[in-house]
Amino acid sequence: MSVWIVPCCLVGVFAESLEWDYIPQGPITVGEEVPLVIDATATAKSLKDIGGTGLWKVNFFGTRDPSGNGERVGFSEQLLLQPQQDLTLESAVGALQFDGLRASFDIGSVGCAGADVDHICLEYGRGDAPDPNFYFFTETGAGTLITCKRLDCGAEIKMKRLLAPLEDGKLVETIATNSLEFDVKAISTEDSPGIVGNDLWQVTMFGSADPNGLGFEIEPQVQVLNRRQASMSLEPGGEVQYGRVAVNFDMSRVTCTQIEYVCMRLKKNPSASIGYTLTAVPDESVLQDCSEVHCGADNQSSATELQTTKLKLPPRAGQFDTCLMTTCRPRLGYLVPA
Repeated sequence: MSVWIVPCCLVGVFAESLEWDYIPQGPITVGEEVPLVIDATATAKSLKDIGGTGLWKVNFFGTRDPSGNGERVGFSEQLLLQPQQDLTLESAVGALQFDGLRASFDIGSVGCAGADVDHICLEYGRGDAPDPNFYFFTETGAGTLITCKRLDCGAEIKMKRLLAPLEDGKLVETIATNSLEFDVKAISTEDSPGIVGNDLWQVTMFGSADPNGLGFEIEPQVQVLNRRQASMSLEPGGEVQYGRVAVNFDMSRVTCTQIEYVCMRLKKNPSASIGYTLTAVPDESVLQDCSEVHCGADNQSSATELQTTKLKLPPRAGQFDTCLMTTCRPRLGYLVPA
């Protein structure tokens, strides 16, 4: 049992426990602060009632230290309103109720991979200038009492559909430059949180012989979004409108018999500035969308081949002539080059 010696004329308060809970005020968006309402109960012992002004202080912060003694992130100082700071601690009751405290914090990112925070903490102690003055003790000997809650990563972004219709363009055999334009958007589930950050999304484009993009992927391009599109935010339960996505498809090593569809696939960007999980609902197939694409031979190349096709005539008078079909004229009974 700890024994505390209190100097003459000063009252001592021994803080025993701090219980609290919080409720987010609105949908959670990963990477963005959300208002919180906190209700707390502090139990403390004192030999006599303590009444006055500016008696108590409550702070809120995030940390990676479960004891709350490490680096503090998102620190909110003095959540108590003046009437709460002036609450009287009755020795017979030994408890203080602090309800409706308000703070803001990026709850959605707590506990996620790469996050600076996996605990949120509440700190209870004596006010900065209490009147009357008194001593404040805890079991550990610290000047404040801190209790923390560990949170698992709640940043599970749920997507139910990727829509990426081909709006313009076609493919031509042997040609390395084939411009294609898609109109791309992703739709989240109604209960998905939102997310704000940089380089959040990755969209891969590829060709396929399968209408669902299954099997071998032809000429895949891993990231076809630009930086602005990759960093677009998602509102809770909303959509990400990437808009027009222009892609060049190289057909120099592909024939039209190999490709009938061009497909888009959505994934989390491995370089995302915010740790989160991208979940497909009900399965991964909803994050892939394919469009039928027109593919044909190179008309210019075909015309050139036609012009250079040679016509061989039966020999006449021991001779034969070879000339271009489109450039021959008769001379002395023969077809000769013009």
